[in-house]
Amino acid sequence: MNEGALQNSIGQMANQYQLQNAQMGNSNYNQGIGQMLQAGQLGGQLSQDDWTAAQQLMGYGNQNQQYTQNLLNNQYQNWQNMVNYPAQQLQAYGSALGQASTGRGQQLTSTPINPLTGLLGAGTSIASLLGG
Repeated sequence: MNEGALQNSIGQMANQYQLQNAQMGNSNYNQGIGQMLQAGQLGGQLSQDDWTAAQQLMGYGNQNQQYTQNLLNNQYQNWQNMVNYPAQQLQAYGSALGQASTGRGQQLTSTPINPLTGLLGAGTSIASLLGG
């Protein structure tokens, strides 16, 4: 009788253990499903974060490109000024010489002068000096 009571008691304990494990397993399963659903909802938010980060990175790239282009434009303008400087100085010197010799400023031109026209101009200038 003691042996039967012991076996009955052990059976009940085993049954309760199995029942608790089944309930815990069911609870763990439900908890796991809930966590998966939450993770699915976070996936949308995380992908939006990735999209935002990509847009920010592209914005930085555009700003950097604009900054670099401004530097290149500035360097090109400096180069253009350097190339044009001798011609500007020559024109300034020519204008100063023209003012000193004729009393008025002249702009230098790159058009060739006809020798016949030059002679006629010189003759007219000499005639006007001589009073004739």
